[in-house]
This record gives sequence, C-alpha cells and structure tokens, in this order.
Amino acid sequence: MTVEGLLLDLIAAHDGQWSWYQLDRALSVRRLDVSNLLQRLNRLERDGLIAVLSRGKGQPRYALTDKGRARLRESGASPEAWAKVSAQTGSATP
Repeated sequence: MTVEGLLLDLIAAHDGQWSWYQLDRALSVRRLDVSNLLQRLNRLERDGLIAVLSRGKGQPRYALTDKGRARLRESGASPEAWAKVSAQTGSATP
C-alpha cells in the first residue's frame, strides 16, 4: 500500500476533522518530513481525491471527495493495513 493510500484511509476515518499536523503525527513515518507530507496532500488535492475544508486561520482540514472514496475502495486500505504500518514504524494505529 502506498503512503497516499494510507493518507486517504486516515482522512476518510476522521472525515474532515484532521489537519496535516494530525495526519503527520498519526502516520509516524519518520522518513516523511512535513514538507513532503504537505506535497503529498497538495498532490491528492490537485488530483481531486481530497478537498480542503478551510484555509482560514489555523490549519486546513481535509476530507475525501467522491473520487477519493472510489480510489480508497480500489486501494483496499483497511485497519489491517494500519496495523502493518504500525508494526513497521513502531507507531500506534489511529
């Protein structure tokens, strides 16, 4: 599973409630610095897979679009996928 697939899964699980910072903390993939995560989120938005819910004060929050939900179903992201990532990175599952 790709990092983008995991991001889609996590965004779907929190339905527009989380910012990039919370996504970064939940992923705990140390190889991704914040700028890399932001680039990935920008790419998902550009590709129409996620929508930014607010750009005002504070951090933007993300939600899946219909296209993002379809991609998530295709990717097969699941809690089992998170368990695998957690085991590899030593992070807790969301």
